[in-house]
Amino acid sequence: MGVEIQIFYKVDLADDFNPLEAEIALMKSFKAAGWLIVSSQHHTTDPDTNQVTKTIYVTKNEMI
Repeated sequence: MGVEIQIFYKVDLADDFNPLEAEIALMKSFKAAGWLIVSSQHHTTDPDTNQVTKTIYVTKNEMI
């Protein structure tokens, strides 16, 4: 299985919120659940909303 995760941050983030720390915590949660982080793309800015975005790709082997 492969999943693309897209994160859209709100425009005015709180000063004490660190997106990188939140993304690392999210990826650690996926890893603990047996997922493999395939790719973590760089941050981009959505041209329509000016939101910072992040895309992460994960995969997991499952018996069916």
